Amino acid sequence: MLASLALAFVVPFELFLFSYAVLGPLHYLTELSWLHQRDFFAQGKRDWWWIAGLVVLAVLSAQFVIGSFHLPFLAPYAQLFAFLAFAIGFVFVVVRDPTVRMALAGVILAVTVTAADVSARQWFVFSMLTTTILHVSLFTGAFMLFGALKSRSRTGYAGCVLLVVCCAVALFAPAEARAGVSNYVAESYGPPFRVLNVEMARFFSFGTDVRADGSSRFASAADLFNSSGGIAIMRLIAFTYTYHYLNWFSKTSIIGWHKVKRTKLALALVLWLASVALYAQSFELGARWLFALSYAHVLLEFPLNHRSFIGIGQELLARVRSGAQARA
Repeated sequence: MLASLALAFVVPFELFLFSYAVLGPLHYLTELSWLHQRDFFAQGKRDWWWIAGLVVLAVLSAQFVIGSFHLPFLAPYAQLFAFLAFAIGFVFVVVRDPTVRMALAGVILAVTVTAADVSARQWFVFSMLTTTILHVSLFTGAFMLFGALKSRSRTGYAGCVLLVVCCAVALFAPAEARAGVSNYVAESYGPPFRVLNVEMARFFSFGTDVRADGSSRFASAADLFNSSGGIAIMRLIAFTYTYHYLNWFSKTSIIGWHKVKRTKLALALVLWLASVALYAQSFELGARWLFALSYAHVLLEFPLNHRSFIGIGQELLARVRSGAQARA
Protein backbone atom coordinates (compact mmCIF):
# COMPACT_ATOMS: atom_id res chain seq x y z
CA MET A 1 0.00 0.00 0.00
CA LEU A 2 2.76 2.44 0.95
CA ALA A 3 4.74 1.52 -2.16
CA SER A 4 1.71 2.25 -4.34
CA LEU A 5 1.28 5.61 -2.63
CA ALA A 6 4.94 6.53 -3.05
CA LEU A 7 4.88 5.71 -6.76
CA ALA A 8 1.64 7.66 -7.20
CA PHE A 9 3.44 10.75 -5.89
CA VAL A 10 6.37 10.31 -8.28
CA VAL A 11 4.70 9.22 -11.54
CA PRO A 12 0.91 9.36 -11.14
CA PHE A 13 -0.11 9.20 -14.81
CA GLU A 14 2.55 6.70 -15.76
CA LEU A 15 1.75 4.47 -12.77
CA PHE A 16 -1.94 4.34 -13.63
CA LEU A 17 -1.29 3.50 -17.27
CA PHE A 18 1.15 0.75 -16.30
CA SER A 19 -1.16 -0.72 -13.66
CA TYR A 20 -4.22 -0.57 -15.88
CA ALA A 21 -2.47 -2.15 -18.87
CA VAL A 22 -0.30 -4.74 -17.12
CA LEU A 23 -1.88 -5.58 -13.76
CA GLY A 24 -5.48 -4.90 -14.74
CA PRO A 25 -6.05 -7.67 -17.32
CA LEU A 26 -4.61 -10.38 -15.06
CA HIS A 27 -6.76 -9.14 -12.20
CA TYR A 28 -9.94 -9.18 -14.29
CA LEU A 29 -9.30 -12.65 -15.70
CA THR A 30 -8.39 -14.30 -12.40
CA GLU A 31 -11.15 -12.63 -10.39
CA LEU A 32 -13.84 -13.54 -12.90
CA SER A 33 -12.72 -17.15 -12.65
CA TRP A 34 -12.74 -16.96 -8.84
CA LEU A 35 -16.20 -15.38 -8.79
CA HIS A 36 -17.55 -17.97 -11.21
CA GLN A 37 -16.43 -20.79 -8.92
CA ARG A 38 -18.59 -19.21 -6.20
CA ASP A 39 -21.62 -18.49 -8.42
CA PHE A 40 -20.73 -14.80 -8.19
CA PHE A 41 -22.00 -14.81 -4.58
CA ALA A 42 -25.65 -14.79 -5.69
CA GLN A 43 -28.33 -17.08 -4.28
CA GLY A 44 -28.86 -19.00 -7.52
CA LYS A 45 -26.32 -20.64 -9.80
CA ARG A 46 -27.60 -18.81 -12.89
CA ASP A 47 -28.51 -15.47 -11.35
CA TRP A 48 -25.31 -13.99 -12.76
CA TRP A 49 -26.63 -14.50 -16.28
CA TRP A 50 -28.78 -11.40 -15.80
CA ILE A 51 -25.76 -9.26 -15.00
CA ALA A 52 -23.72 -10.83 -17.79
CA GLY A 53 -26.55 -9.91 -20.16
CA LEU A 54 -26.32 -6.29 -19.03
CA VAL A 55 -22.58 -6.36 -19.73
CA VAL A 56 -23.25 -7.59 -23.27
CA LEU A 57 -25.81 -4.83 -23.82
CA ALA A 58 -23.35 -2.25 -22.50
CA VAL A 59 -20.67 -3.40 -24.95
CA LEU A 60 -23.13 -3.43 -27.84
CA SER A 61 -24.15 0.14 -27.00
CA ALA A 62 -20.57 1.45 -26.88
CA GLN A 63 -19.48 2.89 -30.21
CA PHE A 64 -16.04 3.78 -28.81
CA VAL A 65 -15.48 0.06 -28.17
CA ILE A 66 -16.88 -1.77 -31.19
CA GLY A 67 -17.16 1.11 -33.65
CA SER A 68 -19.72 0.75 -36.43
CA PHE A 69 -20.88 -2.59 -35.05
CA HIS A 70 -22.58 -0.93 -32.09
CA LEU A 71 -26.37 -0.81 -31.80
CA PRO A 72 -27.50 2.85 -31.75
CA PHE A 73 -30.89 2.11 -30.20
CA LEU A 74 -29.11 0.89 -27.03
CA ALA A 75 -27.00 4.04 -26.65
CA PRO A 76 -29.62 6.07 -24.72
CA TYR A 77 -29.74 3.33 -22.08
CA ALA A 78 -25.97 2.91 -21.71
CA GLN A 79 -25.82 4.72 -18.36
CA LEU A 80 -28.58 2.58 -16.86
CA PHE A 81 -26.77 -0.75 -17.08
CA ALA A 82 -24.52 -0.20 -14.04
CA PHE A 83 -27.49 0.78 -11.86
CA LEU A 84 -29.51 -2.17 -13.08
CA ALA A 85 -26.66 -4.56 -12.27
CA PHE A 86 -26.23 -2.92 -8.86
CA ALA A 87 -29.94 -3.12 -7.97
CA ILE A 88 -30.53 -6.59 -9.40
CA GLY A 89 -27.34 -7.83 -7.75
CA PHE A 90 -28.72 -6.72 -4.38
CA VAL A 91 -31.90 -8.71 -5.00
CA PHE A 92 -29.84 -11.77 -5.91
CA VAL A 93 -28.06 -11.53 -2.56
CA VAL A 94 -30.94 -10.85 -0.12
CA VAL A 95 -33.90 -12.74 -1.64
CA ARG A 96 -33.80 -16.51 -1.18
CA ASP A 97 -36.94 -17.59 -3.02
CA PRO A 98 -35.98 -18.07 -6.71
CA THR A 99 -39.43 -17.13 -8.04
CA VAL A 100 -39.59 -13.93 -6.03
CA ARG A 101 -35.98 -13.18 -6.96
CA MET A 102 -36.60 -13.45 -10.69
CA ALA A 103 -39.86 -11.48 -10.43
CA LEU A 104 -38.20 -8.62 -8.56
CA ALA A 105 -35.32 -8.55 -11.03
CA GLY A 106 -37.82 -8.32 -13.89
CA VAL A 107 -39.73 -5.50 -12.18
CA ILE A 108 -36.53 -3.51 -11.55
CA LEU A 109 -35.50 -3.95 -15.17
CA ALA A 110 -38.90 -2.98 -16.58
CA VAL A 111 -39.51 0.00 -14.30
CA THR A 112 -36.02 1.45 -14.74
CA VAL A 113 -35.99 1.16 -18.52
CA THR A 114 -39.50 2.54 -18.99
CA ALA A 115 -39.67 5.18 -16.24
CA ALA A 116 -36.11 6.49 -15.93
CA ASP A 117 -35.11 9.79 -17.48
CA VAL A 118 -32.15 8.40 -19.42
CA SER A 119 -30.86 11.90 -20.09
CA ALA A 120 -30.53 12.71 -16.37
CA ARG A 121 -26.96 13.39 -15.34
CA GLN A 122 -27.33 11.29 -12.19
CA TRP A 123 -27.27 8.06 -14.21
CA PHE A 124 -24.01 9.04 -15.84
CA VAL A 125 -22.39 9.97 -12.52
CA PHE A 126 -23.56 6.79 -10.81
CA SER A 127 -22.35 4.59 -13.65
CA MET A 128 -18.98 6.29 -13.89
CA LEU A 129 -18.21 6.40 -10.15
CA THR A 130 -19.36 2.89 -9.22
CA THR A 131 -17.38 1.31 -12.04
CA THR A 132 -14.19 3.29 -11.42
CA ILE A 133 -13.02 5.12 -8.31
CA LEU A 134 -15.63 3.70 -5.89
CA HIS A 135 -14.90 0.19 -7.09
CA VAL A 136 -11.18 0.46 -6.37
CA SER A 137 -11.48 2.43 -3.12
CA LEU A 138 -14.78 2.11 -1.22
CA PHE A 139 -15.63 -1.44 -2.32
CA THR A 140 -12.04 -2.60 -1.77
CA GLY A 141 -12.08 -1.06 1.70
CA ALA A 142 -15.41 -2.73 2.52
CA PHE A 143 -14.04 -6.12 1.49
CA MET A 144 -11.00 -5.56 3.70
CA LEU A 145 -13.08 -4.39 6.67
CA PHE A 146 -15.49 -7.31 6.44
CA GLY A 147 -12.57 -9.73 6.48
CA ALA A 148 -10.99 -7.95 9.44
CA LEU A 149 -14.25 -8.01 11.40
CA LYS A 150 -14.82 -11.70 10.75
CA SER A 151 -11.30 -12.67 11.75
CA ARG A 152 -10.99 -10.00 14.45
CA SER A 153 -7.61 -9.17 12.96
CA ARG A 154 -5.82 -6.14 14.36
CA THR A 155 -3.58 -5.98 11.31
CA GLY A 156 -6.74 -6.06 9.19
CA TYR A 157 -8.16 -3.08 11.07
CA ALA A 158 -4.83 -1.28 10.70
CA GLY A 159 -4.90 -1.95 6.96
CA CYS A 160 -8.35 -0.41 6.64
CA VAL A 161 -7.30 2.70 8.55
CA LEU A 162 -4.12 2.97 6.51
CA LEU A 163 -6.11 2.75 3.27
CA VAL A 164 -8.24 5.73 4.32
CA VAL A 165 -5.15 7.69 5.37
CA CYS A 166 -3.35 6.93 2.10
CA CYS A 167 -6.35 8.04 0.05
CA ALA A 168 -6.54 11.29 2.02
CA VAL A 169 -2.81 11.92 1.65
CA ALA A 170 -2.89 11.20 -2.08
CA LEU A 171 -5.73 13.65 -2.63
CA PHE A 172 -5.08 16.43 -0.15
CA ALA A 173 -1.30 16.58 0.27
CA PRO A 174 0.20 19.64 -1.44
CA ALA A 175 0.81 19.11 -5.14
CA GLU A 176 2.97 21.19 -7.41
CA ALA A 177 2.12 21.88 -11.02
CA ARG A 178 4.68 20.35 -13.34
CA ALA A 179 5.87 20.90 -16.87
CA GLY A 180 3.66 18.17 -18.28
CA VAL A 181 3.76 14.61 -19.46
CA SER A 182 5.10 12.99 -22.59
CA ASN A 183 3.04 12.91 -25.75
CA TYR A 184 2.64 9.14 -25.38
CA VAL A 185 1.18 9.50 -21.87
CA ALA A 186 -1.11 12.36 -22.92
CA GLU A 187 -2.40 10.41 -25.91
CA SER A 188 -2.78 7.17 -23.96
CA TYR A 189 -4.68 8.88 -21.16
CA GLY A 190 -7.44 9.74 -23.59
CA PRO A 191 -11.05 10.91 -23.22
CA PRO A 192 -12.40 7.61 -21.78
CA PHE A 193 -10.04 8.04 -18.81
CA ARG A 194 -10.11 11.81 -18.52
CA VAL A 195 -13.82 12.03 -17.81
CA LEU A 196 -13.22 10.63 -14.31
CA ASN A 197 -10.60 13.32 -13.57
CA VAL A 198 -12.95 16.04 -14.78
CA GLU A 199 -15.85 14.82 -12.65
CA MET A 200 -13.63 14.50 -9.58
CA ALA A 201 -12.31 18.01 -10.17
CA ARG A 202 -15.90 19.23 -10.27
CA PHE A 203 -16.76 17.41 -7.03
CA PHE A 204 -13.66 18.45 -5.05
CA SER A 205 -13.37 21.89 -6.68
CA PHE A 206 -9.84 21.06 -7.74
CA GLY A 207 -10.01 22.53 -11.21
CA THR A 208 -8.88 25.87 -12.56
CA ASP A 209 -12.20 27.04 -14.00
CA VAL A 210 -14.40 28.15 -11.08
CA ARG A 211 -18.13 28.26 -11.81
CA ALA A 212 -20.91 30.37 -10.33
CA ASP A 213 -22.01 27.55 -8.02
CA GLY A 214 -18.52 27.27 -6.55
CA SER A 215 -17.65 24.03 -8.31
CA SER A 216 -14.77 23.82 -10.73
CA ARG A 217 -13.28 21.72 -13.47
CA PHE A 218 -10.26 21.84 -15.72
CA ALA A 219 -10.35 24.78 -18.08
CA SER A 220 -8.42 22.80 -20.68
CA ALA A 221 -7.02 19.32 -21.22
CA ALA A 222 -3.55 20.64 -20.38
CA ASP A 223 -4.72 21.54 -16.85
CA LEU A 224 -5.51 17.90 -16.23
CA PHE A 225 -1.83 17.05 -16.69
CA ASN A 226 -0.17 20.23 -15.44
CA SER A 227 -2.19 21.83 -12.65
CA SER A 228 -1.75 21.04 -8.96
CA GLY A 229 -5.40 19.95 -8.77
CA GLY A 230 -4.94 17.65 -11.72
CA ILE A 231 -1.86 16.06 -10.14
CA ALA A 232 -3.63 15.53 -6.79
CA ILE A 233 -6.61 13.83 -8.40
CA MET A 234 -4.36 11.64 -10.52
CA ARG A 235 -2.38 10.61 -7.46
CA LEU A 236 -5.56 9.28 -5.87
CA ILE A 237 -6.62 7.44 -9.01
CA ALA A 238 -3.18 5.92 -9.56
CA PHE A 239 -2.84 4.86 -5.93
CA THR A 240 -6.29 3.28 -5.59
CA TYR A 241 -6.09 1.39 -8.88
CA THR A 242 -2.59 0.08 -8.23
CA TYR A 243 -3.33 -1.02 -4.69
CA HIS A 244 -6.65 -2.54 -5.77
CA TYR A 245 -4.83 -4.83 -8.18
CA LEU A 246 -1.95 -5.67 -5.83
CA ASN A 247 -4.33 -6.28 -2.93
CA TRP A 248 -6.14 -8.88 -5.01
CA PHE A 249 -2.99 -10.77 -5.91
CA SER A 250 -1.86 -10.78 -2.28
CA LYS A 251 -4.98 -12.58 -1.01
CA THR A 252 -3.43 -16.02 -1.41
CA SER A 253 -5.46 -17.68 1.35
CA ILE A 254 -8.77 -16.41 -0.05
CA ILE A 255 -8.09 -17.08 -3.72
CA GLY A 256 -6.19 -20.32 -3.23
CA TRP A 257 -3.91 -19.98 -6.23
CA HIS A 258 -2.57 -23.50 -5.64
CA LYS A 259 -6.11 -24.88 -6.06
CA VAL A 260 -6.81 -23.20 -9.39
CA LYS A 261 -6.94 -25.65 -12.29
CA ARG A 262 -3.83 -25.43 -14.44
CA THR A 263 -5.90 -25.16 -17.61
CA LYS A 264 -7.75 -22.11 -16.27
CA LEU A 265 -4.53 -20.53 -15.07
CA ALA A 266 -2.83 -21.19 -18.41
CA LEU A 267 -5.76 -19.68 -20.32
CA ALA A 268 -5.71 -16.61 -18.10
CA LEU A 269 -1.98 -16.17 -18.64
CA VAL A 270 -2.30 -16.50 -22.42
CA LEU A 271 -5.12 -13.94 -22.54
CA TRP A 272 -3.16 -11.66 -20.22
CA LEU A 273 -0.05 -11.75 -22.40
CA ALA A 274 -2.17 -11.13 -25.50
CA SER A 275 -3.81 -8.14 -23.79
CA VAL A 276 -0.48 -6.65 -22.73
CA ALA A 277 0.84 -7.13 -26.28
CA LEU A 278 -2.19 -5.34 -27.64
CA TYR A 279 -1.60 -2.46 -25.24
CA ALA A 280 2.03 -2.30 -26.34
CA GLN A 281 0.90 -1.88 -29.94
CA SER A 282 -1.75 0.72 -29.16
CA PHE A 283 -2.96 1.80 -25.73
CA GLU A 284 -6.27 2.97 -27.23
CA LEU A 285 -6.83 -0.37 -28.94
CA GLY A 286 -5.93 -2.26 -25.79
CA ALA A 287 -8.35 -0.17 -23.73
CA ARG A 288 -11.13 -0.92 -26.20
CA TRP A 289 -10.44 -4.63 -26.09
CA LEU A 290 -10.46 -4.79 -22.31
CA PHE A 291 -13.45 -2.53 -21.71
CA ALA A 292 -15.80 -5.51 -21.75
CA LEU A 293 -13.56 -7.50 -19.41
CA SER A 294 -13.16 -4.63 -16.98
CA TYR A 295 -16.85 -3.73 -17.07
CA ALA A 296 -17.84 -7.36 -16.62
CA HIS A 297 -15.66 -7.87 -13.56
CA VAL A 298 -17.02 -4.69 -11.92
CA LEU A 299 -20.70 -5.47 -12.54
CA LEU A 300 -20.38 -9.16 -11.70
CA GLU A 301 -18.68 -8.22 -8.43
CA PHE A 302 -21.69 -6.20 -7.23
CA PRO A 303 -23.23 -9.17 -5.34
CA LEU A 304 -19.93 -9.62 -3.48
CA ASN A 305 -19.90 -5.89 -2.70
CA HIS A 306 -23.42 -6.14 -1.29
CA ARG A 307 -22.42 -9.15 0.82
CA SER A 308 -19.45 -7.20 2.16
CA PHE A 309 -21.58 -4.26 3.31
CA ILE A 310 -24.28 -6.54 4.72
CA GLY A 311 -21.62 -8.58 6.49
CA ILE A 312 -20.09 -5.44 8.00
CA GLY A 313 -23.51 -4.42 9.33
CA GLN A 314 -24.14 -7.88 10.78
CA GLU A 315 -20.74 -8.08 12.43
CA LEU A 316 -21.08 -4.62 13.99
CA LEU A 317 -24.62 -5.37 15.17
CA ALA A 318 -23.43 -8.61 16.74
CA ARG A 319 -20.70 -6.68 18.58
CA VAL A 320 -23.24 -4.17 19.90
CA ARG A 321 -25.59 -6.93 21.04
CA SER A 322 -22.84 -8.89 22.76
CA GLY A 323 -21.67 -5.72 24.48
CA ALA A 324 -25.20 -4.94 25.67
CA GLN A 325 -25.63 -8.48 27.00
CA ALA A 326 -22.29 -8.29 28.81
CA ARG A 327 -23.31 -5.05 30.50
CA ALA A 328 -26.68 -6.52 31.46
